[in-house]
Amino acid sequence: MALDALNTEINTLRDAAASEIRKYQADREAAKTNPNLSPAGKEAVLKDSHKEVQGALDGLRAKESAAINTKLESLERNLHTRLGDNGSDILAMRDAEERADGLKEQNDALRAFTRAARTQDKSLAYAIIRRANEMGWGLVLDAASESYPAAGEALRDIRNLTRFRDDITQVLAREMAYSIGRGPSSY
Repeated sequence: MALDALNTEINTLRDAAASEIRKYQADREAAKTNPNLSPAGKEAVLKDSHKEVQGALDGLRAKESAAINTKLESLERNLHTRLGDNGSDILAMRDAEERADGLKEQNDALRAFTRAARTQDKSLAYAIIRRANEMGWGLVLDAASESYPAAGEALRDIRNLTRFRDDITQVLAREMAYSIGRGPSSY
């Protein structure tokens, strides 16, 4: 599957984040139990450790977001190619994008997609697929998979990756993977 490499990359980034968090926890425990440090000294050590680890976690979070966005862009380009539209008619593409952006309801998008597929208007079909993906309109994406079987895997991967990126439980899991808490004043 096209997302296996991305899953591996994300797991590697999250493992690195967990390692950074463990480092901060070890620093925190060492500072708390160090009899040679005053409360102000403990706080200073923890502040420095927190700042260093939070910086590393922010960098890892940014790498994960970039990896997701890069893969999504790649899948969308792949989908565009599989639909057979080379993008040479820029005006048709712009018109199709504007028309698709005007779609507000899944049923309207499904009707518009069905017409575009029937008339082989690939620019409009692609634009509607993009809009359906943004809006989470599963019926349109299912119809697209049926109309363009060669693009089925790309459509499923785009749909799954978009859900992973946007689903609130995934967003929370991503934030928690890269979070160490408030900082030294909470020791």
